[in-house]
Amino acid sequence: MTADELALLRGVEAAPDDDLPRLVYADWLDEHGRHARAEFIRVQCELASIERRLPTMTVAEKRVEGPRRAKLKHTQRDMLRSEPFRSLGLPEGDWPDDLSEWWECGQGIANCYSRGFLGELNLYASSSSFEFTMQLCNDMIPRPRIGVTCMDAMLWGAHSRDIFSHAGAWASVRDLHLRGGDDPQQNLLPHELIPMMQPDYPSLQVFTLCYNRITPGHVCVISERLKAPNLERLALAHNQIVDSGVQFLHRAIYARSLQEIDLSHNPLCRPESSTLTRQRFPSLRHIDLSNCPIMPQSLAQLRAQLPGVEVIC
Repeated sequence: MTADELALLRGVEAAPDDDLPRLVYADWLDEHGRHARAEFIRVQCELASIERRLPTMTVAEKRVEGPRRAKLKHTQRDMLRSEPFRSLGLPEGDWPDDLSEWWECGQGIANCYSRGFLGELNLYASSSSFEFTMQLCNDMIPRPRIGVTCMDAMLWGAHSRDIFSHAGAWASVRDLHLRGGDDPQQNLLPHELIPMMQPDYPSLQVFTLCYNRITPGHVCVISERLKAPNLERLALAHNQIVDSGVQFLHRAIYARSLQEIDLSHNPLCRPESSTLTRQRFPSLRHIDLSNCPIMPQSLAQLRAQLPGVEVIC
């Protein structure tokens, strides 16, 4: 990558909502013979512009823009099907054969482009190509948002610490999902694995840990050591969290940003909920306690402490 191209990509990264740096980069690509990549950026930027204006368009404007929108969608679909994935903005390199096939066939890895650039990736931690893909994401400019599923299998691997060394990529992880087997009696993660050996998750919005037979101690670790200051949804359903586990939630560094808490399918009867207050959780909108044997008095206390919060039981 030349210094000029790097500067242009940094410009795109610095202005994620502005199409102009993307179109300037497309002009540069055309000048350097990378026409398919340039056209893909222009097609997606124009299509996104039409989509943004669609809700406020008049009937007459929709008659004009409708056929153009349909044509752009057709062109976009054809390019995604026919162009080699590297020509659409992914770094060159010795890609594993299975990863190349998955990408081109749309299997295994779900990829999503946004206005000409890879916008997000949903990765399966149990894939043999996971570490390579994390390194790939670490080197991309701008870096895509990342969702990681089936995290449990990877945490037990011998090379898990090496995978977590890609700090830049992990800093872009938006969704993190750990799911044990269908029998929670067979799944219990050691406490030290809960923070995933990664110090910071500034982009993390959703954290799911279910079917893992986690204890109040796990809840304490998740609250105190999972550094996700912008977390919006915490899902701890289908575990064995008992009443005393709830008290640890107020220690979370993400308490002020948290909007949803899912504690469904846990043996909660009289949860120690006195620490769950509107002052500590100002953004909270929803708590799910469905399929928990919670006592009516505890439920009433919780609702009184969290006015305006929907409590499902």
